[in-house]
Parts: sequence; structure tokens; C-alpha cells
Amino acid sequence: MIIRNIHWIIMITSLISIVKPEEKPVDKKLILDRYNEYRRSFARQLNVSNMWELEWDENLVERGIQMTSSYDRTNSDSEDFIHLVQGSDCRFFFTDTANKTLEKEDWFFIKYPSFEMANMSLKDDWKGPQQLYSSHIEAIYPSQKKIGCISYLIAAYGGQSKLQTFDAFCLVGPHGFAESRASIKFGPPGTDCTDGHGDDGLCVLGPGPQTLAPFKWDGDDEEGGTKKKKKKKKDENDEEYDLVLILTNAVRGSGISVVFGLLIMVFYWID
Repeated sequence: MIIRNIHWIIMITSLISIVKPEEKPVDKKLILDRYNEYRRSFARQLNVSNMWELEWDENLVERGIQMTSSYDRTNSDSEDFIHLVQGSDCRFFFTDTANKTLEKEDWFFIKYPSFEMANMSLKDDWKGPQQLYSSHIEAIYPSQKKIGCISYLIAAYGGQSKLQTFDAFCLVGPHGFAESRASIKFGPPGTDCTDGHGDDGLCVLGPGPQTLAPFKWDGDDEEGGTKKKKKKKKDENDEEYDLVLILTNAVRGSGISVVFGLLIMVFYWID
């Protein structure tokens, strides 16, 4: 029995030791909040009318796992990332979720937003270390609607020999290089949202909130909401009933009553 228990302990320990790095989740909320706020700020400052809100996509998460399945993503000194290849229907970038604020990203997205600078910084092909520090720019192109990230540790020296760290590898889609760059539209933020609607400067999928018309009773007046029409109809019915009574009494009474009743009827119709 003791030997069998030891055997199970060894098996469980072995399973724990080989847990793949992709099974470690990234901070999904932080990433969505960070880059949607960046996109909102970018759209407002540059008057971008078709900037979409990013939604989390598990298919892109799985895509990232497949792209890096042979890489050592837990060793920050590994240079496997150099061999990555950008997709035709998505683009990737690296970020750091351990730091709540990123000076370099804040500088580009908030302080000095520019599509010209973005287009100059990134090219179609992945250049490895040359693009590592500006790869976050991929998150700014308006037509991208989805994002998915996995854990990926990198520590490398950037400008001025400053060590920079990354802990997440993210993909945005559904567009590749050319299509994402060609789909920028300008105007009031959130006003050019095909198959969606504007919400606080960003485009969101689906119809916008519907405004219900005020409830009206049958016969309500269109302007004041009073029941004038219904009341008028009731008054007309009452008048018709009174006329019938008059004529009935006139027939039963004398000829004078008949004449008097006829005069009243004429007066009623003239009026």
C-alpha cells in the first residue's frame, strides 16, 4: 500500500511539473480595459469614426498557443520570439501585464497618437528585436475587433540599454497587415460602425439601445395626451340620443310639439 501511494505521489508531482505555460492565464480584464481605453483615447484625439471595442476571443488564444508551441515561453532569456511570423488574418504584439502603467505605451496611445508614426514603426514582416518595443502599436488599428493573449516571458534591453520585460503575447484580428491599415475612417468617434453602434467613442457589435415611444391610450390627443377624441365621440353619442327622445315625445304629443321638435332638429343640424 505504501509503495502504491508513493507511486501515485510521483505521478501527480510529475504532472504538476510539466504543466504547460499556456495553461497559466493572463489578466484578461486588465488587457481589455487597457487597450480599449487606449483605443478610445486614440479615437477621440484623432477623430477616428470606426474604432471598434476589442472583445476577448478564445480562438486567438488557441492560435497563440499553436504559434508558440515549440518555444520556451517561461524562460525570459530565450530568443525564440525572433522566429515568429505574422498572420494573414491577425497581428501580434507583446505587452507587460505586471505593470499597471506602461510609459512607452502611454506615450504613443495617449500623449502623442499618430497613425503616421505607427505606419513607419511597423512593417508587414516581423523583425524580432527591432519591433519588439513598438509591437504594441498593432493594438491601435480601428478595424480589429478581437484580442486573445497568452503568457510569454521576455526580458531584453531596449533603447538606452534599459531592460524591458514582457509577460504576455497577444493577437488582434480579424485583419492582417494591409487590410487593417487601409480601413481607417475619420469623423466623430463611434459614428461609422457597420453592423454595430457607437458607445462612448467606440463601435460595439449589435443594435444600439432602443428608445421606447411614450404610451398612449386609444383616442389620446397626439400633442397633449388628453382624451379629447374619445370625449368628443361620447358627446356626439349623447346628442344623438337626446334627439331621438325629442322626436319620440313629439310624435306622442300635439302637433305643436312635432313642429317644435322639427325646429330643434333643424337647429341641431345647422349648428
